[in-house]
Amino acid sequence: MISVQEAISLIQKNCKPLGIEKRKVYSSLGFFLASDIFSPISLPPFNQSAMDGFAFNFDEYQNNKLLVENEIAAGDKTQQLKSGTAIRIYTGAPIPIGADTVVMQEKVEIENNILIIHDEQLKQGSNIRSVGEQVKNGEKVLEKGQLLTPATLSFIASLGINEIAVFIKPKVAIVVTGNELQQPGLLLKDGQVFESNSTALLQVLKAMYIDDVAVFIVPDDEKLITETFNKLLHQNKVDVLLVSGGVSVGKYDYVANCLQKSGVQKVFHKIKQKPGKPLYFGVLNNQLVFGLPGNPGSAFTCFYEYVYPAIQQLQYSKQPFLKKIFLPLSGNFTKKIGLTHFLKGKLFERGVMMMSHQESYKMNSFAESDCLIKIPEETENIIDGELVEVHLLPM
Repeated sequence: MISVQEAISLIQKNCKPLGIEKRKVYSSLGFFLASDIFSPISLPPFNQSAMDGFAFNFDEYQNNKLLVENEIAAGDKTQQLKSGTAIRIYTGAPIPIGADTVVMQEKVEIENNILIIHDEQLKQGSNIRSVGEQVKNGEKVLEKGQLLTPATLSFIASLGINEIAVFIKPKVAIVVTGNELQQPGLLLKDGQVFESNSTALLQVLKAMYIDDVAVFIVPDDEKLITETFNKLLHQNKVDVLLVSGGVSVGKYDYVANCLQKSGVQKVFHKIKQKPGKPLYFGVLNNQLVFGLPGNPGSAFTCFYEYVYPAIQQLQYSKQPFLKKIFLPLSGNFTKKIGLTHFLKGKLFERGVMMMSHQESYKMNSFAESDCLIKIPEETENIIDGELVEVHLLPM
């Protein structure tokens, strides 16, 4: 068995970005930027009004009464401000040449077309968005490896960019093995349980914006399992193969042997951790293969700690791992030295608490947890209030 850190390092060494493609901005949600973005324009591109109101020259108003003439709306061309006047202006409209201040319409009165301001806080330059205030022409605004969220894409579009370079997303296949598995919605027969790992893996991949996912449910049959692996791995159908179940050392645990028959090079099999000790990782060319335990709690834990960052690294994510923080633990915890423990946890106002039902076959506590608490292998006791490493689960 190897340590958790050794496993992470070995996986990292085998994770290389899959390549780059050009995509339209509107179809790039969930991808990662493949190059820095420099703004081709200043933003705002012209001085514009921050609100509905009246544009005028501040010094002129201090010395003269200003006559309100004309108006300018968003999309109109810039006007020249006449001496001794103010112009009604609307949010986003270009500031007239010669004007340097905007007063909001709620702070004024108009008497006989004369502007009367009731705003003691008003200063020269108020309520104007200056050219380049947000972004200057040529400025680097986003870095390679940035996740493209709805807000990020909206920002890119506001710069007039409609096509960007992104890292290719991996194609993923999920193979679930087990004679005891029955699909939800059907009747359970004697000795069966409902299969839920494919649902868990599909949904967490979907939350990662990984859409090209195929699922295969295979009985504990060595020939059928090997044929499934051969089809997926040798016809270049996947970049990442996730196998659920059959990775331990029992009589019907065929996965490791079947992967060997399919030409997969084993990198490691078994980690000094709980849950998920029998985790398997192998490679075939540039394809990554993870053998996850069949117990759902173990499978979920191993996915978040090892598969999640690997998939992120294949896309050149700047932050591939779960966010890590340190918080005081509520309660005491004791374990044997020699295994790293990942405990299902729940954040609260003063720290983090351990959930009940920590057993690897149970998912009821995982369904309510929002983090994993990492207890190092060399640690035996944690006392109430002691700081622990917490990995935040993406919601």
